Amino acid sequence: MKWSLANKVAVVTGSAGGLGHALARELHRRGCHLALLDIDYQGLVVLKDALETGEQKITIHPTDVACEEDVLSARVEILALHGRVDILINNAGISISRAFGRMPLPDYKRLFDVNFWGAVYCTRHFLPELQQQPDSHLVNIVSDFALMGFPGKTAYASSKAAVTGFTKVIKTELAGTGVQVSLVIPPP
Repeated sequence: MKWSLANKVAVVTGSAGGLGHALARELHRRGCHLALLDIDYQGLVVLKDALETGEQKITIHPTDVACEEDVLSARVEILALHGRVDILINNAGISISRAFGRMPLPDYKRLFDVNFWGAVYCTRHFLPELQQQPDSHLVNIVSDFALMGFPGKTAYASSKAAVTGFTKVIKTELAGTGVQVSLVIPPP
C-alpha cells in the first residue's frame, strides 16, 4: 500500500532554500499542509507566496534550530495552527569548507549546533506529536560527506556522521511504534 501524503502536516526545517525548499514544494504538490522553518524569514515568505493556493495550510516559522528555545516556540505555534504533526524532516544544515587546522573552533561549534543539535532539538520536541499519530514519519537528512574523508569537510562530515548515528539509534528505539524513521543520504 502506498503511503498517502494528502492532508498530512509536515514540518520541514531549512526550507527557505536548497533541498528543504525542494522538499517543501514536493510535499505541497502531494497534498501536505506545511509548517516551514528556517532562519531566513524572507526566504520563507517567498516560498509561502509561491506555494499558496488556499488548498493546504502553509505556515512559516523563523527559527534557528540551533536554539532550543526557538524550536520550542515554533512547536507551540505549529500545534496551535495545525493541531498535529505527521512528518518531521530535519533538513536544516550549514557547511563550512576549511581544513581542520584552520577551522576556528567557534565555527566548528556553530556548525555542530545547527547540523546535529538542531536535529536533536527538533526530534526531542516534535517526537511526542509524531507518536500520537498512527502513521507518522521522522526523516533526517545527512550527506555523503558523513561517509567520506573529503578534505576541508571535517566539521560538516563530523556533524552529519553524528546525525547518522543518532538516527540509527532512534530508528531502533522507535521500532514497532507508529513512527517510521528514515535516514536520507544525498550525494554531495
